[in-house]
Amino acid sequence: MMAKFTPVKSIFACAAQRDTKLQDLAEVLSKKHSIEIIVWSWNEIEDMIEKYEDVAKKFYPHIYKIKIIIQNLDTKASDGLIQNIAIETEKHYASHNETLDKLLENEGFVDYLKKQIDYHLKTNTPLTEQLEKLSKQREEDKKEFAKTLIEARGTDYEALLLEAQVAFENYNETSYREILDRYKANQAGQQYIKNLANSYYLKAKSYYRELNYPKALFEISEATRFDNNNGDYLHWYGYIANDTGDYDTALKYYQKSLVIYEKVRGTNHSDTATSYNNIGAVYQAQGVYDKALVFYKKSLAIREEVLGTMHPDTATSYNNIGMVYKSKGEYDKALEFHQKSLAVIEAVLGMKHPNTASSYNNIGEVYRAKGEHDKALEFYQKSLAINEKVLGTKHPTTATSYNNIGLVYRAKGEYNKALEFYQKSLAINEKVLGIKHPTTATSYTNIAFLFMNQGKYAEALELEQKAYPIYLETLGKEHPQTKNSAMGIEILKSRV
Repeated sequence: MMAKFTPVKSIFACAAQRDTKLQDLAEVLSKKHSIEIIVWSWNEIEDMIEKYEDVAKKFYPHIYKIKIIIQNLDTKASDGLIQNIAIETEKHYASHNETLDKLLENEGFVDYLKKQIDYHLKTNTPLTEQLEKLSKQREEDKKEFAKTLIEARGTDYEALLLEAQVAFENYNETSYREILDRYKANQAGQQYIKNLANSYYLKAKSYYRELNYPKALFEISEATRFDNNNGDYLHWYGYIANDTGDYDTALKYYQKSLVIYEKVRGTNHSDTATSYNNIGAVYQAQGVYDKALVFYKKSLAIREEVLGTMHPDTATSYNNIGMVYKSKGEYDKALEFHQKSLAVIEAVLGMKHPNTASSYNNIGEVYRAKGEHDKALEFYQKSLAINEKVLGTKHPTTATSYNNIGLVYRAKGEYNKALEFYQKSLAINEKVLGIKHPTTATSYTNIAFLFMNQGKYAEALELEQKAYPIYLETLGKEHPQTKNSAMGIEILKSRV
């Protein structure tokens, strides 16, 4: 039988207390509506909050605004995921001393955030990392733009650039680029080639922030055409090309920029370290592991000396080296570097940070590759505990944790436990990412493989036939995952 509670207590009757804001909301609801409410689940709590939206908006304004943003994207997302996105976004901007509620009143920022959330939902990219990366790029652009403004001081172009600065600060990327175009046209007439190249460079980074890679590539190619001796332009050409998967072009421009960085900034500069690191990343993506190690270790040596051993960038170097050693099958070396990375991240970011969870996960991956299933499970579960607490139980990253635990249980032959975690992962992926996402298809494939291990070939075939069209549509006919899925279907057909 359902138990009755007072309105305040009912909100917490069968759900974990979220934070003081929800408690405040409960107090307001109880004072404003003298009724008893019967609640059994978080969904019912959310329904109740929806009912009194005017009150809820007072306490969770950013959640409601971000919910509207996602609805305007024509993207389906659970209420739980919307709440997680809002909280992650709020924490990020709070750490940059910006108030999210105020930013959400800015039309330019809302448009900017729409693109970031849309990309996050489609690609399952960690949102906090994505926002942090773009915030750093905006800070770099702000400094670059300040240099351009100083050079234009007292000229006919100063007012135009001040206008561009306002657009930039308001996150109005379209207006910012339009003003840069006007500036560029004027400068071209005066043959100010250096500033012309800089305009292309700033526009390239603007398009990159909006995840428009074709236009970003065009603008950065123009920047390097007008000034091919600027290490930053060359480096960014490589950076954008790398994100599009064009590794040969990325390597070419990274190497060009490295020559300039070494000459102009020295062999012991953080920018030089970044160049070494990014060249290593390209070689790693190409499977050229020995070369990747050479460049990762060069980057690490600089970071340890310049930034110290307890800096997040140094931790990234340790992690990258660990990943290469894992790929090479040198698991003890991989563990050594992943554990170094974890020690830094725990000390600098704390025990409840998504990056800490990622470190635990990477260590778990190495133990799984070694066949040490119990150790792998230990670290995967540590990662899961953080993800569930920080990101919630309806987040794609949490789904990845469930999936990885399922992989270990399958390897241990504990098929019922494996299925339990695979299904948890699948439920999140279907609801949050949708039934046509490649990560959802991977969930189908993993369960299919589990059924095949158990001799349940008909059930396995049914699931793999659900996965294959998704791979075909999203990844293409020639992708290894699509080919493996097609091969799996043929094998299963022969056994049914």
